[in-house]
Amino acid sequence: MALVAEEQALVDMMSAARPTPKKDTDAIAYRNAGLAFKLPPSNVEVARVEDFAVPGPAGDVPVRLYSNGGEKARPALLYMHGGGFIGGNIGTHDDLCRRIAVESDWIVISIEYRLSPEVRFPGALEDCYAVLKWASQSPKGIDGSTLAVGGDSAGGNLTGAITLLARERGGPKIAHQLLLYPMLDAACVGSSYEENATGYFLTSEACRWYWEQYAEPGFDRTAPLMSPLKVDDVAGLPPATVITADHDPLRDDGIRYAERLKKAGVPVEATNMVGSFHGFLSFPQLASAQRGVKLIADALKKAAT
Repeated sequence: MALVAEEQALVDMMSAARPTPKKDTDAIAYRNAGLAFKLPPSNVEVARVEDFAVPGPAGDVPVRLYSNGGEKARPALLYMHGGGFIGGNIGTHDDLCRRIAVESDWIVISIEYRLSPEVRFPGALEDCYAVLKWASQSPKGIDGSTLAVGGDSAGGNLTGAITLLARERGGPKIAHQLLLYPMLDAACVGSSYEENATGYFLTSEACRWYWEQYAEPGFDRTAPLMSPLKVDDVAGLPPATVITADHDPLRDDGIRYAERLKKAGVPVEATNMVGSFHGFLSFPQLASAQRGVKLIADALKKAAT
């Protein structure tokens, strides 16, 4: 199926404004150019929005808390933004986090982890793990006994990796994981990398370039904390919601990981959005984004029971 017409218009606009990075593209300049492309301010009202910092492995980690409930302690989703490890921040994903908080009635903690290439793997992952440990202590109205992790694209990678890291380190316990068109394999192989190599905003060439920025030269990219698809054993990992986009080079990363989880007995709800492109959740006017947020909210509500 071709891209939905309203999504095709967005792809055309963004592709013209933000071309695929090349091997010699400066990552910081590319990041800054991307931040110049601003989404409209969110019109979603949330009862409480608070910016503060959490102690991390190399200094404070900025976070933004969204809460649409009262004083009673409530479960929390730790959200890790996308941006190819080199871009994105709390602001770029503000609207999505607001929508999730309102629809799910969970607290959402958006994490502004350190970016590559200034800080390469595992800096971002360790920042996110520090926030997970902080949240498990039940601060600021969070019910630390019910925590979920989630993220889109590079944030989906960090989501998969943090569940492995928590298992490796003996906690904190994670009730659910949300993998939203995730980057899960630095090898960048699969039919979707060929079918969707160009023409849908995110290109296969860009995916490979992002991995170059995240990994130190010579680092073994098959390490599971970098490429969660390479982990030997996924049994016992948290229940998962996996959302992919049909016209996305990363489509098969998410689909393959969902299949592995299911085969290992992990409860999984997997949805491939036909007619959609990588990044659709950031555009609330899209029917696919509205459906996606509902799937996320329903999964979190279920995880809280």
